[in-house]
Amino acid sequence: MPGRGARAHGAARPCPSVRPERHARTRERLGRAREEAL
Repeated sequence: MPGRGARAHGAARPCPSVRPERHARTRERLGRAREEAL
């Protein structure tokens, strides 16, 4: 649905509640999956 994206949830502005280590973990997991897939 239009208007229910990241901007609607307040992800446009940097929020201290979002943990960067969580995103780093996800990015690392995706990198490993890509390496395994190749």
